[in-house]
Amino acid sequence: MIGSYGVDKGLVSVRKAVLSAMILGSMLGLTACDNTKHITETVKEINAVNSFSSGSGKPQADVGVESGFYIDTDSYVLYGPKKNGVWPEIGVSLVGAAGSNGVNGYSILSGQGTPSEEIGRVGDFYIDTNSTILYGAKTSTGWPKSGISLIGATGAAGSAGATGPQGIAGFSIISGQGAPTLSDGNVGDLYIDIVNGRLYSAKTVNGWNYANFTSLIGNTGAAGQNGRTILNAARAPLASDGSTGDFYIDTTSNTFYGPKAADTWGSGIVLQGAAGATILSGVGQPPLVLGKVGDLYIDTTEGGLYSKTGANWTSLALSLKGQTGATGATGAAGNKIFYGITAPLSTAGNIGDLYIDTNGMLYEKTTISVWTLRISLKGETGATGPQGETGATGPQGGTGATGPQGETGATGPQGTAGTIIHTGASVPIDSFGNNGDLYIQTGTGLIYSKLGGEWGTGVNINNVVSGASLQLYVTKPTNQTLGSPVVTLNTPDRIDFSSSNGANANLTGGNSWNGTVFTAGLSGLYQFNVQLITDGSVQPIASAATPMLDIGDNGYDENDIYGVASGLSNTVAPDPYRQRGVVNATIYLTKGTKVSVRAVSANANYAAIVRSNVSTLTIAKL
Repeated sequence: MIGSYGVDKGLVSVRKAVLSAMILGSMLGLTACDNTKHITETVKEINAVNSFSSGSGKPQADVGVESGFYIDTDSYVLYGPKKNGVWPEIGVSLVGAAGSNGVNGYSILSGQGTPSEEIGRVGDFYIDTNSTILYGAKTSTGWPKSGISLIGATGAAGSAGATGPQGIAGFSIISGQGAPTLSDGNVGDLYIDIVNGRLYSAKTVNGWNYANFTSLIGNTGAAGQNGRTILNAARAPLASDGSTGDFYIDTTSNTFYGPKAADTWGSGIVLQGAAGATILSGVGQPPLVLGKVGDLYIDTTEGGLYSKTGANWTSLALSLKGQTGATGATGAAGNKIFYGITAPLSTAGNIGDLYIDTNGMLYEKTTISVWTLRISLKGETGATGPQGETGATGPQGGTGATGPQGETGATGPQGTAGTIIHTGASVPIDSFGNNGDLYIQTGTGLIYSKLGGEWGTGVNINNVVSGASLQLYVTKPTNQTLGSPVVTLNTPDRIDFSSSNGANANLTGGNSWNGTVFTAGLSGLYQFNVQLITDGSVQPIASAATPMLDIGDNGYDENDIYGVASGLSNTVAPDPYRQRGVVNATIYLTKGTKVSVRAVSANANYAAIVRSNVSTLTIAKL
């Protein structure tokens, strides 16, 4: 920060000197104006008490002390000395006429370090506050290269000066409890009685004038008008409640009454508004019984907006659904997945494509002519389960006679066809394959699923397969008895499993499970394995449970996949009367497809009991 000295500080000193000289001159002048015989008297009075007072405007008679002086701070006029209790009518102005403009002076600047050339003008001086060196004056060629130190050598100690004369005592404002005593304060002092709020005028040589004080406490104000009261209760106000001008709130009906006039409260104003309208929504147009007048309804199917007027809903001819946006740009071509019976040919596919043979081996094309085997999609054979407990040995039966040769039984019905994955270069025709089959069109990467006798639209698989992953492994937490046994596939019961996933399984890609329904979060191939272990409800006759994969979780239809069931009707150890129902299926699921497990009793007369802990559901993402 650059400081500036000289002119401003000098002006302050000059003003102080001039003011002192003017006051002294005025005092001497006023004193000299009296005739010679009063000189001695005036000097004596000045030596006795010279008190200065000041205020706004001319001095009043009760202001100041005898021989004192007074300055009018509005006009800067000096009055005095006060004589015989009277101030002179005309005072002396302490402010002279404005002088003419002086010649521009030079500045004394300051800063830390030597001055730079852009600071100051010709004739200025500069003080380096770090080293206390004065540079200057600045010339047309700049600042001098060296300066003069403002701190000289330490001088010798001077002798002690003579004691000055006793100064004239000033006046003070003192305070106390009650009126001042004669010994309190000095001539010219003021006194405040803090108990009674009184200000006593200046003390004279004769003491305090106890009759001359000013009260600092104003007169008591007039009594204010009675205020208004806001009453409240859980009812309307009675005529006897409150006074004129009061207000009242009925907290039950939220009604505000008032002001009360002539013992009457009036009708009141309800503070709580009527219930607002409600925005409802649903699929399709709103039913007439829904909502109340003023409500709005949004058709979530078409985005239409309705308003209820009277007993009917009126369409506002406004759709909340925007127009269909423009078709996005075609994405980059993704990698393809091929299927075949044998290992892939070196000429097939492009780098990054995948190939799955019928043995479940997954290949990746890593160069223009090389397919690299990556992984087997077939899981390892599971560990053998623990040996069941050996049942108690039954009594030895007698050897029965050899019975006649039984007749050959009739051939059983044709089992449900399993899912087959087909490949070909062209689009599949509807007469080819069975419901549930998959078809991969080579060269395009499109995969088709046959449902309801039709292949539908092919889906382009852009995801690179990174190997099979176990998504779900759950068991039944409790036994479950199937419904009334009937030999039909049209009324299967839903099978409930645990909602907690196995330790080695992990749902990925948005796939989810709630204990009964699996929802595909990602389109692709999934491997399902269902094993239902049952016991006969009446031994030794047992009933197996025939399982079914409910594709779509919508009950029986032709898209569902049934498994097989095998039953035992003897006491062969280690699993007497225990039956098995199994489904093994590879299915292509689109995103959002739901799948659940259902089952029916295989025996028309006995209900199957699906056992806990040993009945399992396993789902893997291929």
